Amino acid sequence: GDKEGGDGAWPELLATMRDENQKLALSALGGCVWYLRSLKLDTELVSMRNFRSLGDFDGACAETLVIDGQTLANLEILENGDGGAQGSVLKMLDRCVTAFGKRKLRSWLCAPLVNPADINARLDAIELLAASPSRTSITALLRKLPDVERNLSRVHIEASARKQGVMFDNSSAKKLRAFLLILDACQVLCDVQDKLAKGGLFKSGEEEAAGGDVAMEDAGAGGGLR
Repeated sequence: GDKEGGDGAWPELLATMRDENQKLALSALGGCVWYLRSLKLDTELVSMRNFRSLGDFDGACAETLVIDGQTLANLEILENGDGGAQGSVLKMLDRCVTAFGKRKLRSWLCAPLVNPADINARLDAIELLAASPSRTSITALLRKLPDVERNLSRVHIEASARKQGVMFDNSSAKKLRAFLLILDACQVLCDVQDKLAKGGLFKSGEEEAAGGDVAMEDAGAGGGLR
């Protein structure tokens, strides 16, 4: 496929691998796709175009610290020594009210930031939100959110499902239900944005379009909202 335009456009990472003639990497990817095809999962997963370099997971990524499973267990980051949550770092820190927020916090604990500037930006954002008078009302709004990430994936999978895999359910009805949940979530997110803008935590879309900059770094805002 071409790098730009059309349904056959290559994802950026794969286009780079192709242009750099990384034959071994592409061959390994082909083997993975072949295995997914044998499980009838290739259309659903590959079409999401979510490809990341192995360097993001093996320590080559300079943005986060890589912690192995044994260290996570020894430090009781996710679980205590008995396999429960009580007393773990995750249990102590988790104040998230959304399912996707809980998953994000878990991933942050497993891969903490290493750049002091990034760490301070996240801490500043959390401090700003914690001191905001809108915090309680924003939290109440976030409690209304469904699992947006899972619903988006469900809509995508239902949209690309193989006809032969739908034998006992109405795929269109399931897709519509998930899509309606996402629309409701978008309205809630718009309400959250309005409250943040009124609290001066970041500028509204109109102000940003007029030339203003967002008042909070994206990473920090995500941490506070979740």
